[in-house]
Amino acid sequence: MKLIWHIVRKDFVRDRSLIVLWSLLFVGQIVVGHLALNSGAIDAESVTRLQQVNGGLVGLQIILGYFLVVRLVHADALIGTKVFWLTRPISAVRLLAAKLLGALLIFGLLPVVLLLPWWLYCNFGWRDIFWTAVETLSWQWLMIVPAFLLAALTDDLSRALLWTLVLVAGLMTWVAVVPAVFGQMVGRNWGLSGGALFTRAWFSAVLFIAGAGFVVVHQYLTRRFALSMVLVVVCLGLAAVFGLVWPGNWARSMAEWNRPTLAAAPNEIMNRLTVEVGPATGSFRLGSSVKRELNLKEAHLNVQLRTKGLPADISIAAERIEQSWLWSDGLKLTRSGFGEPSAWLDPVEYLRLKYSFPARAEDPETILWRKMMREKGEAKWIASGLTFRQHRSPATVEDGIVMNEYVTLPNSLLAKISKSPPAYAASVHCILYRPEVLAELELKTGTRAYGDAQSFRIINLVVGNVALAGTNDFARLDRSSKVEGCLVTSVTMTPSVTKSGLWFSAAIASEFSSWLFRSQYVAVNHATREVGGDVVAGVNGPYSVLIGGVVVTWDTLSIRPSTVIRNGQAEISDPRWLEHTTLVVMEDKEVARFTREVKTDKFELVAPPKAATD
Repeated sequence: MKLIWHIVRKDFVRDRSLIVLWSLLFVGQIVVGHLALNSGAIDAESVTRLQQVNGGLVGLQIILGYFLVVRLVHADALIGTKVFWLTRPISAVRLLAAKLLGALLIFGLLPVVLLLPWWLYCNFGWRDIFWTAVETLSWQWLMIVPAFLLAALTDDLSRALLWTLVLVAGLMTWVAVVPAVFGQMVGRNWGLSGGALFTRAWFSAVLFIAGAGFVVVHQYLTRRFALSMVLVVVCLGLAAVFGLVWPGNWARSMAEWNRPTLAAAPNEIMNRLTVEVGPATGSFRLGSSVKRELNLKEAHLNVQLRTKGLPADISIAAERIEQSWLWSDGLKLTRSGFGEPSAWLDPVEYLRLKYSFPARAEDPETILWRKMMREKGEAKWIASGLTFRQHRSPATVEDGIVMNEYVTLPNSLLAKISKSPPAYAASVHCILYRPEVLAELELKTGTRAYGDAQSFRIINLVVGNVALAGTNDFARLDRSSKVEGCLVTSVTMTPSVTKSGLWFSAAIASEFSSWLFRSQYVAVNHATREVGGDVVAGVNGPYSVLIGGVVVTWDTLSIRPSTVIRNGQAEISDPRWLEHTTLVVMEDKEVARFTREVKTDKFELVAPPKAATD
């Protein structure tokens, strides 16, 4: 072991200047992040500059890190005429162990140590630090392994760089040419989803890293260059084949890796909770001018599952539903998919319960004005010849919460369901969740608050007349009406891994981002004990940049106080609302998961299926 540490120390001393320079690039990222978090009001141009500076630092990290790996291996080269380590009492196993240990310390431990103060400054907990470190190390190894492989098969830097260019060119050719040619040869449809493409790329990368590692070990132990090159070709070929033909989409499963383990659902909830099959609807699709391949999955079936018995502060959603329809003649239809979000738990009502606020008393004059405006609007619709649809009242907790699952199936099977109702069974994988308060900020410039692996800061506060985009009643007031509001620019820091899953790129993050992590802002007036007012996010932005494993987001909010109508004009109900109001940041949190079996002997549609055009 002493000899191994001696080799590691010798490599560190030899390249100490490059290691210090490489470390300063991480320090530079922290400086950029600190400046971003403590900057004033920011716009798209400023964010673009930050992204360019941060991207430049990351690019230099990759280039210099690649160069460092090659120098680390070439310090005791395996091939060539200057293999001096063979003349010393150093075995191949010890040399390999020393090089791997050196790479682990420089490219594994050092980045985590350098970025740890930044993560702590951003209010990361130890779980967030662990998963962010895993993501950081994963990207480092994607850079280290190819460099280590090529350095083990060359004897100087120029050859290593030449073969790097060949490898990159081959990879680009494979990405651009091979899938298209292969797809035409076998007649396959390559219109894959982002999750399927990500799964193939992920498995190809893992296979390449594992194969490259095997080749490196083989080269160190045998120094048989020709056989090692054959193994490299085999490794690249297997990675390419997996990238072309891997059948599954495991993206959502991989997103579960860093998800916290939940306790079993409480018995007091499970004993009262019921899940029943609600009314289902269906619609035929008539096809379009675009010819569909096979033309099998045309009809849409909307299955509704109604849940009752939940506490007022908890809601439910179906994360995955496995369904089957069985007819008396033995025909069976099965479908498995991911459910849609259920009706959201009203954050206003949740905050009323949390702060023990009474129900809001409606202003009579305001109610009368709303009724008048609604009747005028309905009259305009009818006079113009348009069909006016009366909106239904929102469902109450006693009515139950509806979970929807949209199923695509052949037109013939939808017709069969309508004429001959089958038996129905479903395995519903449910999630219980509730909104929780992450942070609460006073409406003052410079106010800070901290939440779960997040921090918030009000950068700038502008008070004046704010025009809100929306369809609320007060948006229809005469333009001469003046309602005083404010603009708030807030900064949000979040760990990248807890929202989008490990190694998910921004281009396909929408397929994996969980709707359970819905964040929102709510205004709370503690003097009048009112929850609400108009809070509109994204007035200017949001803008985001990923710096050292931390997503920094700037979002401009428009906040308007609660108003009442007096003589046809909007007036602020609390003249001192600004000093009485706080901005509450909320996020949905999972409570428990469970699986519930649902059955019915007769699955009926509430109405005959309707035809629908594309």
